[in-house]
Amino acid sequence: MKKHLGKILAGVSILLAVLALIMVFVGYGAAPGDKAIMGSKSVKLLKLVFGNEDQGFAASAGLIIAFILVIGGIACTVVSLLGKGGKIVPIVGAVLLVVGGVLYFCTVQFVAFDIPDGTPDAIADMIKDAFKESYKLGAGSILAGVLSILSGILCASTILVKKD
Repeated sequence: MKKHLGKILAGVSILLAVLALIMVFVGYGAAPGDKAIMGSKSVKLLKLVFGNEDQGFAASAGLIIAFILVIGGIACTVVSLLGKGGKIVPIVGAVLLVVGGVLYFCTVQFVAFDIPDGTPDAIADMIKDAFKESYKLGAGSILAGVLSILSGILCASTILVKKD
């Protein structure tokens, strides 16, 4: 029974992590707050992660790292599900998933802007500050973070039911 429970936990962990990755493509990363700019529209998480020239966003290194960490966590969990790697692989996978999930909660802080060359630093700083003050964390970022962290917890729990 313990063997099956470990596989079920790993499978659910993979499912939650894949859902977290899907949230990057369908969820909103930033939602307008009380003093919203940019037409008071929510911004897709995908545009914040990989950039969007039309809205002035550049690719965000912090959010790309979160995306890659979740993919790495999925890979470690799959290896664990296949019975390879001993007890260290689920630990590494859990750490990758939890750290990736925590980084998704920093979406508004990680936003990178595509500011044209020659723009005075004061204006560039004003644009960044205005975005950070007027936008809050969106549902896509919150769900991606929560799903990644839950996935990491389930991945780590497979160690407890694994045979020695």
